[in-house]
Amino acid sequence: MRSKAFPFPFLLVALRALSAVEHAVPPAKAIHDDVYLQEIGSKVPSAEPLVAVGVDGGAVFAGTRRGLLRLDGTNWSAVAGATSAVTRLVRAGDRLWAMGPGGLSRRDGDTWNTVVGEPVSDVASHRGQIIAASGKKLLRLDAGKWTALSTNEAPFDVTRVFSHQDSLWVHGDGRVTTVESG
Repeated sequence: MRSKAFPFPFLLVALRALSAVEHAVPPAKAIHDDVYLQEIGSKVPSAEPLVAVGVDGGAVFAGTRRGLLRLDGTNWSAVAGATSAVTRLVRAGDRLWAMGPGGLSRRDGDTWNTVVGEPVSDVASHRGQIIAASGKKLLRLDAGKWTALSTNEAPFDVTRVFSHQDSLWVHGDGRVTTVESG
């Protein structure tokens, strides 16, 4: 029995047609995107690694293992009173927050005030309140005082806390879970 051979020229024409269709799709329309990080032609030297960067009121701050620095023109200068290691800077509730193993500080005008004296890993704004993660618990800033968000603790250390679609989410130990839904 003789096998039928597939006509090679037909296959070539079909592949070219598919290729033309793929290239005929118009490119997606560009959407507006604010520049967050941008390379520039100048450098601001630092004597030690910068582990976190935040901006508040036009001022640029950086966290290091020795505390907080502020960018003054082309030089970093130490922020008075902020000598504990800063591992994260977060903007939440119209304020800039600095956190690390020494606690949580908040920028109030031109000064930084320590508001929690225990290690804090993250801060988020949720339903108009500030929520902080400290170890296995979540704290809520309520009328200027920090209170426990719940009597229950997480079964893991919370490393991140974030608000999304009116729910509070926590991350830690390789998992993400919701705390409140609404």
